[in-house]
Amino acid sequence: MPQSANMIHKPLVTLNTCFEEHIKSGHPPANFNASTILGDLLQAHDLQEIPSLNTTSHIALDPEILVTFRCMVQDTNLGPEIYLSINEVNDSSTGQKKLRSLKYRDADLADMDQFNEGRIPNEFLDERGVVYCISPPGESGWLKANDHSSIDQKLDNLSLNNQNESASDPQTKSKFPLPGVSHASAIVKLYGEDKNITVGSEIEIIGVLNRPSPSTTAAESGDADFDLPKPTFPNTPVVHALSVKTLKNKDAMVISQEDITNVRQQAKDIRAQLLEYLGNTFGGDMVVAEYVLLQLLSRVTSKRGVFALGQFSLNVTEFPTESIKSGTERDEAKKTLFTSANALTSKISSILRKILPTFVELPLSLDVLNTTSFYPRSTDENLLAGVLQLLDGTCVLVDETVLEEGTLKDQGVRNIQALNKVIQQQLLGYAYPFHEFDLSTDLGFIVVSRAKSMFPCHCMVPLNKSSTIPLQSLEDNDSLNISEQVLCNFRKYLHILKHTDYDIPESISQHIQQRFVESRKEASSQSQPLPTQDDLMLQLNLARLVSLSFGSSELTQELFDYTLNLEKTRSSRLEPTVAAHPQK
Repeated sequence: MPQSANMIHKPLVTLNTCFEEHIKSGHPPANFNASTILGDLLQAHDLQEIPSLNTTSHIALDPEILVTFRCMVQDTNLGPEIYLSINEVNDSSTGQKKLRSLKYRDADLADMDQFNEGRIPNEFLDERGVVYCISPPGESGWLKANDHSSIDQKLDNLSLNNQNESASDPQTKSKFPLPGVSHASAIVKLYGEDKNITVGSEIEIIGVLNRPSPSTTAAESGDADFDLPKPTFPNTPVVHALSVKTLKNKDAMVISQEDITNVRQQAKDIRAQLLEYLGNTFGGDMVVAEYVLLQLLSRVTSKRGVFALGQFSLNVTEFPTESIKSGTERDEAKKTLFTSANALTSKISSILRKILPTFVELPLSLDVLNTTSFYPRSTDENLLAGVLQLLDGTCVLVDETVLEEGTLKDQGVRNIQALNKVIQQQLLGYAYPFHEFDLSTDLGFIVVSRAKSMFPCHCMVPLNKSSTIPLQSLEDNDSLNISEQVLCNFRKYLHILKHTDYDIPESISQHIQQRFVESRKEASSQSQPLPTQDDLMLQLNLARLVSLSFGSSELTQELFDYTLNLEKTRSSRLEPTVAAHPQK
């Protein structure tokens, strides 16, 4: 068997051989690290052959094989863990003692003479990090389909995709942010510097798969004096990480230099196509489409105190409601709390999922507000997931149209406060028994509502009352039923331009200051409220997003004036008292 194939199917055998060579070379046994030699054992094309827990249930895989898992770190409170990294055994061929590596596995210490006799040198002990990881919440189907697993493997395991989550383990369910949504999970054991990975990080690991261990206590195993692994999740597989790569939001898609060049050259044409697509989504309202496009291009570029600069939250008002009429659609909606009872919201969600890597629909019904938690909270050293514990870059469609009359309980109030804080400050609170701390987020928000939202969005755009959002299925709507190639162009366009650097030339800065002074003079002469610093900050952020949408990394006078005209058009739809301060 070739070395690479042996590494995939029998990684521990290969690592044992590497460990012996490591010792023969005169290196300290405790310094053995598989991550430094993984590149020599696996070539780039070999990575395509490694099974992925994102597409294959661990139930279908043999234990102690190499797997990959692209995941979010949901809980870092499971470790650290002291383990026996080296063991002394008899060499059957020579009858002499030799060292064996126990790294990257869960060893049964009860069967080891050294352990039972208390003869374990301190240098044979080591520490590893233990974290709970889940498949990316809200990940769109097209991105899952781009997983590196082979087509044959995906087809073979198509029926297994929903088996990664154990239906009989309520603790496992409580650690995924979106209740009722199928997902994969694993307890990941980290070695070296990687054990300091933080909660909420997205990582991609290559590691050795272990079967879930039965939940036993140290007293039951007779090892009360040794810090043995104590599995809390008996149905969750364990992966011993050989390699860990931290992923950023810009790594969500594989983008080549050719893709970047093509998008920048074709930005105006793709923009026009995408605006038409979004406009048809919102019943032909091109003004709403423009602002939705700008929201999809926004991200947090920097933070100053409690202010998250760059992100742009949007409130689409005058949004109609339509109850789900189809029996099939009603059945689908009942499967999860996070399918809106407003058929129009669900229609928009299905369309946005086609072009965004991660997307979450969040209907603010009383049931959702009162029975779920939007923020993570710790119970008995176990961090339960919150709905807003999402990857950076996730777009959240908040539906206020389904909020009906009724009693909002204490949990519902806390959820609204948590959502308000994330929208306004991009901070998500983590609640522990005796303290709470905030972690930074970078989530995009589109709020649909009948009237002005209860949340402080950057700006409000009323839907044109003459617009009629298409209710028919996508298959029957030719204006929304576009080719996969065009959708792929939209995805690359949004992803590349969202992460493009941006600059304002000095000459344009002077032009902006001049226009701002003129607008204040004009407002004063007409006895209207003067534009504020907040108004200017909104204009600057919108100008940045407008520039990026046209494929420009530099603001021009034309693009700034385009932004001001767009704002005038939006303001003309608002009530007079609101139009004076259009970001309200």
